[in-house]
Amino acid sequence: MEPYPEQEQEIKLKDYLRITLQHKWLIVIIFLVVVSATAFYTIRAPRIYESSGKVLLELKKQTDLFFPTGGFGRNDLNNQIEVVKSTPIMKSAIEKLRRNPEAASFPILAVTNPEKTLAKDIDVSSGREVDIIDISYKSISPLEAQTAVNAVIDSYQEENLKYERAEVTNVREFLEKQLDICLLYTSPSPRDS
Repeated sequence: MEPYPEQEQEIKLKDYLRITLQHKWLIVIIFLVVVSATAFYTIRAPRIYESSGKVLLELKKQTDLFFPTGGFGRNDLNNQIEVVKSTPIMKSAIEKLRRNPEAASFPILAVTNPEKTLAKDIDVSSGREVDIIDISYKSISPLEAQTAVNAVIDSYQEENLKYERAEVTNVREFLEKQLDICLLYTSPSPRDS
């Protein structure tokens, strides 16, 4: 057993305090340099603005008689996220950005391939158990951030509307063909008269 462990610990604390006081100017100078460098960087760094928007996905009516499911499945939601990041959506969004009166001030339009840059920089995600896609974009221009998110959302909705219209047209054409076939089978033949 050690004879006086409390006294030994007290001596160590006194030693630490003595060393700290002995080098107090060095500690103060290092602290001031770090704070000054942080303040300088914070003041000189460009401000980053973020804009975000949400898209509610429409629920498809399930026709499964025995196992009805509500909402989008996880795969369907992930598919829609990939559709938002797809090249046609990005090209359409960039065209919308170019048509903006302030387009000359948008940094993204100055790069060589703005579609790929937008697809890389845009953040598309979804929450758990919800049919909502969150879309956000960061830029040094607040107007560009807002306009980019709105352009991507508008492009996605337009593409979705085109797809839905094509689907309805295909169903209508199929039903018209089936109606013609049914009328052919159900019309009275000349022999029945």
